[in-house]
Amino acid sequence: MDAAASRTSTVMCAAVAPAENITFFTELARSGSGVVVDVTTNAALVAFESASAAVAASVEMQRVAASPLIGSPMRIGLATGDVEWSDGTCAGVAVGIASGLLARAAPGQILANNVVRWLAGGATTDGYSPMGPIEIEGLDEPVEAFVLDWQPLEPAADPGVSIEQNGIPLPAGIATVVRQRLVGREPEWQTLDDAWDRARDGSREVVLVGGEAGAGKTRLAADFARMCHDAGAIVLLGSCDAELALPYQPWVHALDHLLRSLPGFGRPLNTDRDLGDLLILLPQFERLLPGLSRSPAADPETERYLLFSAVDRVLASAAQLSPVVLLLDDIHWAGRPTLELLRHLVRAGSAARLMVIATFRDGAAEVTDPQTRNTRASLQID
Repeated sequence: MDAAASRTSTVMCAAVAPAENITFFTELARSGSGVVVDVTTNAALVAFESASAAVAASVEMQRVAASPLIGSPMRIGLATGDVEWSDGTCAGVAVGIASGLLARAAPGQILANNVVRWLAGGATTDGYSPMGPIEIEGLDEPVEAFVLDWQPLEPAADPGVSIEQNGIPLPAGIATVVRQRLVGREPEWQTLDDAWDRARDGSREVVLVGGEAGAGKTRLAADFARMCHDAGAIVLLGSCDAELALPYQPWVHALDHLLRSLPGFGRPLNTDRDLGDLLILLPQFERLLPGLSRSPAADPETERYLLFSAVDRVLASAAQLSPVVLLLDDIHWAGRPTLELLRHLVRAGSAARLMVIATFRDGAAEVTDPQTRNTRASLQID
């Protein structure tokens, strides 16, 4: 938007409850091509260049607000009209109309003027229900108002519903595996299936899949994880690499995929404290989540405990939406920090509805670090 300019814009006035979610929803509006003009304790003024973009963002915000992530529907007013822009702020009749519509909106409602309905049409909403003319303070004539019809997303925890509805796609490393069940693996598949049933019922399960190189460990685990995804699971993938043995490498892969797929990059499903403790693994989220700060420096043991606890709570939060299947591939190449974090989740984690599948190559010849070998032994991998 240019400074000191007049143009036709669609203005959104949105009210959020509870107030601590306002930052999350302004970021969601911004990701929908909105320009955040003003933010108060529990309300925001956002402008869009097109009415359809404003309607699409409004519906998406209401769906997230009504989902298990928030559970508190918003109130939104939309109006299209001439807007005067100056130094990043805007004013005009459209702003007044959007504010007036917000004041009349009930929780869960999106109210819009007739220009929004005419310009946006029904491509981004389920339709418009006439509300009739309403009086707006400061206007001589009443405004013809409409209620935008929208439907909440179905809960993805239902085994028959795809997790795509929660925005967590299948990791590419699993999605690209050919869909064909391995022959002669019925006992192993049954073991995985039994553990999956227990995880869906609320337990924390760890299944170790071992074998020689080329025995089909990854293929078996990937096929099973994809089946779980089709049944409604959040599936995460982390792989270890013989040539690039970075600390916590598979955890970085899995958590980055999870947080990037969640609305608001994990806010407000997770606390800023937990997300801040993850910055040691995911420093890129310091840019993606404004206001997020690292925990104060502490001794190494304390920092490790905070990190492990944060990973546990983030996985537990995700599991509140749908059961989580975490595939850690080729952990025979994992370093000690990676295995210690896995051991923490196995022994002291709080996450329910979590299934960890870890593949490894039989034999300890690949492991040269004695401390890593000892950690693997404590997980009963060897």
